[in-house]
Amino acid sequence: MTFSDHEQFRESMLRDLQHQVFGPSLVDGERRQEVLSVAPLQLYATGVLFPQKLRQESIEEVGVEDNTVEQLTEGDDLPNPQQDGLKPRRSGKFSDAGSNTEDQEPLNLANEFSPSAAGISFRIGEAARLMVHIGFGTYGVRTRHEPHPRAGEVGMDGAPRPQTRTVPEYFRVHHEAPLSLEIDPASVVLPPIDVPGTDGGLKLHVSSRKRTDGTLVVSTMLVNQKVATGKHVANEDAYFQIEISVREHKGNAIFLPIDRGFGAGSDDSEVASMELLYRHRRAFALGHGVAGDWNRDESLSEKGATNLVRSAAVPTYDLKPIKPREMAYKESNLNLSMRFLFDADGAVEPERKILAALEVLARDYAAWIREAELEAVRLDPGLKATADKNLKSCWSCHDRMRKGIGVLASDANVMLAFRLMNRAMLVQQIHSSRELVPPRDLGTPFSGIEGGYENPRGGARKWRPFQLAFILMNIAGITFKDDLERSLVDLIWFPTGGGKTEAYLGLAAFAICSARLSGAVDGTNVLMRYTLRLLTAQQFQRAAGLVMALEKIRRDRTLGANLGSRAISIGLWVGKSLSPNSRADALSALNKIKADAFAPNPFQVLRCPWCGVTLTDRNRLGYRDKRIGVGAERTVKIICPDDTCEFGEHSEGLPIQVVDEDIYAQPPSIVIGTVDKFAQISWDYRVGRLFGLGMDAAPPALIIQDELHLISGPLGSVVGLYETAIDRLCSAGGSRPKIVASTATIRRAQQQCYDLYARDSFEFPPQALRAGESYFAYEDRDSPGRLYVGVMGTAVKSHQTSLVRVASPLLQSACQAVKDDDSEGRRIVDPYGTLVWYFNSLRELGHAATLCIGDIPEFLKGLCHRLNIPYELRRYIRPPTELTSRCNADEIPAILEQLEVPWEMKPKGKPPVDILLATNMIAVGVDVARLGLIIMSGQPKSTSEYIQATSRVGRRFPGLVVTVYTQTKSRDRSHYERFVAYHQSLYRFVEPTSVTPFSPQARERGMRGVLIALARLLAGVSTPDLIAAREDEVREEVEFIRARVAKIDPDEAGESMEEIDDWLEFWKAYSPKEYGSMGGTPSASTLAFPFGSTPDDNFQRDAWPMLTSMRNVDGTSAARVLNVYEESEQAEGNH
Repeated sequence: MTFSDHEQFRESMLRDLQHQVFGPSLVDGERRQEVLSVAPLQLYATGVLFPQKLRQESIEEVGVEDNTVEQLTEGDDLPNPQQDGLKPRRSGKFSDAGSNTEDQEPLNLANEFSPSAAGISFRIGEAARLMVHIGFGTYGVRTRHEPHPRAGEVGMDGAPRPQTRTVPEYFRVHHEAPLSLEIDPASVVLPPIDVPGTDGGLKLHVSSRKRTDGTLVVSTMLVNQKVATGKHVANEDAYFQIEISVREHKGNAIFLPIDRGFGAGSDDSEVASMELLYRHRRAFALGHGVAGDWNRDESLSEKGATNLVRSAAVPTYDLKPIKPREMAYKESNLNLSMRFLFDADGAVEPERKILAALEVLARDYAAWIREAELEAVRLDPGLKATADKNLKSCWSCHDRMRKGIGVLASDANVMLAFRLMNRAMLVQQIHSSRELVPPRDLGTPFSGIEGGYENPRGGARKWRPFQLAFILMNIAGITFKDDLERSLVDLIWFPTGGGKTEAYLGLAAFAICSARLSGAVDGTNVLMRYTLRLLTAQQFQRAAGLVMALEKIRRDRTLGANLGSRAISIGLWVGKSLSPNSRADALSALNKIKADAFAPNPFQVLRCPWCGVTLTDRNRLGYRDKRIGVGAERTVKIICPDDTCEFGEHSEGLPIQVVDEDIYAQPPSIVIGTVDKFAQISWDYRVGRLFGLGMDAAPPALIIQDELHLISGPLGSVVGLYETAIDRLCSAGGSRPKIVASTATIRRAQQQCYDLYARDSFEFPPQALRAGESYFAYEDRDSPGRLYVGVMGTAVKSHQTSLVRVASPLLQSACQAVKDDDSEGRRIVDPYGTLVWYFNSLRELGHAATLCIGDIPEFLKGLCHRLNIPYELRRYIRPPTELTSRCNADEIPAILEQLEVPWEMKPKGKPPVDILLATNMIAVGVDVARLGLIIMSGQPKSTSEYIQATSRVGRRFPGLVVTVYTQTKSRDRSHYERFVAYHQSLYRFVEPTSVTPFSPQARERGMRGVLIALARLLAGVSTPDLIAAREDEVREEVEFIRARVAKIDPDEAGESMEEIDDWLEFWKAYSPKEYGSMGGTPSASTLAFPFGSTPDDNFQRDAWPMLTSMRNVDGTSAARVLNVYEESEQAEGNH
């Protein structure tokens, strides 16, 4: 093991990958003169120029002369000529070979030609003399003699095998050619230029085009002038490892940006902001068949020109991490310790010292803003106005922080809630640490927290400045119901893995403590909403740890605080596939678990969040059949099976509810669920209890929406529509709830928040002058980031083949000679031992599952043979693990736990995951810090999905992302050719989201459900036949709907009201006895039936279809472009 750190090991993996798919480059030194035992056309997947008019389907069919090799005997494993002795065999028939149907590939390659040209385009300001440097390789074939590995053995024909055998080898000839070009100041096409050493077989084609602004766009293309004459191609007719670089003859920076500028001074404020934030990252070259690259010196880019442009067949970009600030900017005594902000380390006057520490944070931020203002003065006038606007938002953020500090100083109860929140977060952070509270089996003693909460191993737990600032910014809005900031949507915009979750968990803890200290009736204080069940389940574990810390504080009456007599609790409110809907379902599931070790577990919590012990030991399960009160009804409660735990048998158990019926009966302090579950407000009156109805409790004061960018499209429109009812239910007490949203990728955030919530929004932390840099965050240019690599298999027949060529060397690279006692060596290799393989569809994933058990092991065998890798260091792949929507809910926690197992070649305990096959289900919410390697199979449909998916790796260690582009998809090709330009400004290309909650289609799907929910829960229409008697109350709710439609989408207000009036008239005339239910057979007329089901002929003939989930929207449909059109009847009549 010779690698000193993760970055060095990752660089080694990258070099191995480049050598396997591209071959030696100009900087490879000794490798330039390589000798291969395999024909290069069978080995290299990219960077090859073929003879012209060679059909794509023939590119792996390689021909050599008859007399170059002799026949190999059977059983030989070397990649050599076939037994007809004349043609080397293909590198393997991959699982999709010969199956390029329209269903599998977007284009039929039968009549496509292999690439015979590649180059780059760039822009210059005027006529210039350019120096073009070209590098490439050609391969010849010769034979050599070597000892026969089975010398003396008797063959199948009875003859002994010879002592030696003759095998082919392919030797590389390295070529470099400097050429000089004179570019005229007008549009021109230069005569093709012969590349030295190719006898006219390779030529440089140059053209220039004058733009309307007077600048010139120059294209330089290398073209293989040879023409294919048969089905097969000889290695000698192709050119490999193509590279082009261009400079001005004196090395001056004359190359201008070629990307489409966003326009300083644009009327669109967000576009203008993008121009300011990314002014130091411009694109200076566009690739054709390869990626464009250039000198990426940001100081040159900011000045508007660079001095070098070039091609890259395997482009890379190290996306530097955006790190949260942890140290002060100018202040010397910034103290962000959670313990200090709880008790000031035991000081006599803790409140005064805590306030002083918070003032330091505010002063430090102010100092940073003033420095940014000085820098803004030096900006180009076209950017100055945008910079001033951004800095104004920074001052607004600072003022809100100071306002929060002022509330803490003036209200003792608010200060107490703040201190308790810090204690809860400290305890949660410690108990969520696998190092301090490792998972353990029942019977293994819990040794407690090493060092205690005051001095835990790993050091003091601290806030990141942005987390604490966000909480301070919202203290006034949470505390005072009439505060103007309560009506703002505060959106946390921070890169994935930055700590957004802790920020809003801290705010949730403050809201709960504040409500309890004010003596409010116990009800649901916080709604936390997610979009995906995987995200919900994993975040539930983290939130549960916080709730248990709060409950411990309540029981202990920490700082003398009275947080009420009822437990602080959390409930998981999701679909039936994830958790039980009824107590009967829960008891049935528990009985199955007791009888069958492999029965599904719907209770989600597999380990005690407090002490780490397993809850699934069948000798003593953590799920118990318990009586409810003094009645006969029973349910399942979660109780830690370790009697020494704070939440063991002697206590009331874990304050966690996962059964819908229990959640309705005793609404928990925090309800965490999926957004689509809130469609239940129209079907089940008991949901009203979550909003305080029927129990004299206040409605939730805080709504947290995670991953806001996923609330878009049809789902977003329906969510926005139902938000009308949720906002009204939460405002029933006379004040609106505070809404907090978080995301790592979003554009047009203000418009989206307005369309969803009918509120203005504030993005936090506010942007300043440069992307990724604010007081609260900075781009760490000195640390390794997430390394993105692009591969497009232009020299292979299919995308599946490209995947095999890329995955195999990456898998093999993890097999290093690490000694058993070399814990550091194992730590370095571990992140790259598990390959996350991401697919854009389940169909594509199914293809890869076949590759994992057939093509990849076969290719690995040949790879190891060629590289002389000893058997003990060869990669053998365990069956892949799948994490997709096809996984059952009870399987997901076990898969996530298995992903935490460190990778070793020869594991002694639980086997690790070798390959994880995944779809967009993992794009959000999967936080497995050890993962470091991912292959993206094609470019995802959106940039936000791409960012989210690739952010699953490289969270703790330098990540490696390899995107294998599909050569037949024009969108993939475009992303490949613009690889560097795209990745250097990744967040700039995030697509704007769109929701239209009051469009006719959305109203048709969901407006009647909103009307029913408000009539039933707020207007007192307990049964639908009371509609006429409660018409005044219903009209009051209709007026709320009208006002909201008029505010969000005034063009739809008139038609919306007409539809609602028509529906109410129908309702009064119909006046059925029941609202209806989501299941079962009706026995009386109902007002509604489940959308998508068949209404009952007897009782639902006139009923309304009503959504049971917000995902009940129109399905997708496929579209095909017709090349041949059927003649219409009219056309036929004209013949």
